Amino acid sequence: MIASQPESSRQEAIELKAAWQRCRVRSRAEIGRILERVHFALVGQKYSEQEIFGVCLALEEAMVNAIKHGHRDRPGKSVQVRFHVDSEWVRVIVKDKGNGFDPSKVPNPCAVENLERPTGRGLFLMHAYMTWVRHNARGNCVAMGKCRQEPPALPKPFAWSEVESPGLAQQAPATAGSAGQKAHVA
Repeated sequence: MIASQPESSRQEAIELKAAWQRCRVRSRAEIGRILERVHFALVGQKYSEQEIFGVCLALEEAMVNAIKHGHRDRPGKSVQVRFHVDSEWVRVIVKDKGNGFDPSKVPNPCAVENLERPTGRGLFLMHAYMTWVRHNARGNCVAMGKCRQEPPALPKPFAWSEVESPGLAQQAPATAGSAGQKAHVA
């Protein structure tokens, strides 16, 4: 945090940091326990069944991609998962230790020539069900957010340094698209 921020902003950041839940997943078999935790948090905030389905599907796809592509299904490698659920937003961060990738190079699974190719569907679903999706520059970390209702104005953007540091981001990126639209990648 910047020392010149007002005390109320620092207190809000501390409270938000404490509200983030952290977990690790090492194999596809462990994904279910993470999804149960997120599901429980969403039910606790009275999200609709449709919202719960979409968030859990997007998170599952992100975790599977991290394990399958980032870690090449190697046992012992752990994927970091952090999430925060409140009455207005769900924020999720999934980070692996792999080399990363360029999401803009993933073929569109809806293009006729790709309909039978088993690639890109996970990213497509993440963008379809979340309000915004961003990847870090390396391509080994995805941050996603779901707004309970489309906001009249998007919250203040955050920097990747906030996402990748223990301070965590407070808000969604300003470059977000609405649900079903592809967010701009910084």
